[in-house]
Amino acid sequence: MKYDLALDERRMLGIVRFHGPSSYQDHCDARDALAELVRAHGAHRVLVDVSDSVFPDVSVVEQYAFAESLASVFEPKTRIAVIVTESSQLDFTFPENVAFNRGVLLKTFADESQADAWLFEDSN
Repeated sequence: MKYDLALDERRMLGIVRFHGPSSYQDHCDARDALAELVRAHGAHRVLVDVSDSVFPDVSVVEQYAFAESLASVFEPKTRIAVIVTESSQLDFTFPENVAFNRGVLLKTFADESQADAWLFEDSN
């Protein structure tokens, strides 16, 4: 497995951390497993860390399909923070916008503390 999946029950936060090379299918599998985990526990916050991963080379069509799929697997009020390296943050602008246009609160960060602050800024 190219990722570790966890639930922080105290903060009701689903977490997936990728490591090493990963494929598009790895990300689809992790998305589905994480969605099932947070849904089963009633969590509405997700942290995805790809900062220690070699992100797959995906087409624009795959980026679109993945970002669009988030709206069908996660609850509408779920916040998804993605931690990326500083140099790759701009690469996520397109999927971030696609997700937003589908009602998914998705945002990328180069710093985990900023991602955490955003995830919990609205605790209602």
